[in-house]
Amino acid sequence: MENEMISFVNSATNPDKELSILEDQYDIESFKAIFHNKQNSADIIISKAAKIAFAKGVADNVKDGLQRKVKYVVDNSDAIHEAVKKGLIQFDIGKDGKIFAQLRDANNHFGKKLPIHKELSTKGINVAEMANALQMKAIEEQLSQIIDVLAEIGTDVSRVLEGQQNDRIGLFYSGLNLYLEAKNIQDSTFSKFISAQSLKALSDANAQMVQSIQSDVRYLLTKEYKKSKGKQEEIIQERMLDINKNFEIIYRSFMLKAVIYYEQGEIPAMLTALDEYGKFLQRVIIPNAMQLSEHDINDVYLQDGIWEKRAASFLQTEELKKELSEKKVYYLEIKEN
Repeated sequence: MENEMISFVNSATNPDKELSILEDQYDIESFKAIFHNKQNSADIIISKAAKIAFAKGVADNVKDGLQRKVKYVVDNSDAIHEAVKKGLIQFDIGKDGKIFAQLRDANNHFGKKLPIHKELSTKGINVAEMANALQMKAIEEQLSQIIDVLAEIGTDVSRVLEGQQNDRIGLFYSGLNLYLEAKNIQDSTFSKFISAQSLKALSDANAQMVQSIQSDVRYLLTKEYKKSKGKQEEIIQERMLDINKNFEIIYRSFMLKAVIYYEQGEIPAMLTALDEYGKFLQRVIIPNAMQLSEHDINDVYLQDGIWEKRAASFLQTEELKKELSEKKVYYLEIKEN
């Protein structure tokens, strides 16, 4: 995890210098690294649970659903992976917090529920960790697609702001630095408290920047610049510069909030942060993309409807959050390449 945060430190310790393209990308790259690490950890937990389930079930009941050469899946880690890959197991977390597994036989029928709670506890895996691992795997494909879209947006942010000074990022860097400090605090309670302060600073930065960007967009749409005695084109470009700066900070703040929540295993909260960013695009950027493009010398807001496509990628976050809140049974099936 330390290596993942190096790029955070490089930018956070130099807030007044011009941002390079690589520094603009640090947040999404860290998100990607954390995403892969968390998914790998979830794979390990689920693999342990699957092995316990197959040990408690009758191996011969599921062997026909695997390759014929596999006789006893309980003793073969490759077979365990193959069984999960083919969707031969589902997990159920009961209202009492007990964890059960069900195996699917060659006739496509799930058998009786197998209690695996006690065995998981002996391996140091509790209900919260198991549920979190299942949630992560349940949204793995969708989240991967969203992260790809965020990376595309980050590329545009870098292109717009390359060579520009950023003078409105105090709250963002405050939140970033608090997060880095929380990472190095040994006491877990104190660390969570500082992380909460980090999230508050990021939320405050978001609120200010969203309000500012809305004001600037309204100024351009209502053509308030015509009332000015100065050079109108210069005034317009100053407003567009502010819009682009605010857009960058909004993007990076939402990104870091999502990273913090995801790293802490707070999946619904992470989805909420991503959903809020999608709604920001829907409310502020997309309806005004054409007008912004007309005024913006960088012309990044039109691009053949690309913002509509990007914002659409976030529409599934609310549904995913609702699905996770209602789901107690997880059927795992990884699509073959």
